[in-house]
Amino acid sequence: FGPPSENSYPWIKGSDSVDPSNEIDYRSFVVEVTGGVENVRPTIEALMNNYTEIRRRQLALMKYAPYFTYGMGEDAHKYPDSFSKILESLRHYLDGKFLGS
Repeated sequence: FGPPSENSYPWIKGSDSVDPSNEIDYRSFVVEVTGGVENVRPTIEALMNNYTEIRRRQLALMKYAPYFTYGMGEDAHKYPDSFSKILESLRHYLDGKFLGS
């Protein structure tokens, strides 16, 4: 049903697009529905009835949230954001290509 998740999300765990220590574990917060569209509602209902799981996903998303925005203002360079993640990807690419690792 489409491309592998490793090819669908930026910096996903297992994609080799950044150093493994900087990957984003999307599976820790994204809700995956298996078996077709007819399973969307039951999947969401089951999740909505499990506060512990919702909270776990919320905390996981909070960890990665800065990487889905671009910093604004004069102090934007002080905090990680999408731009810093792109730079990490470029550094990883260049290190692998030019250092033979």
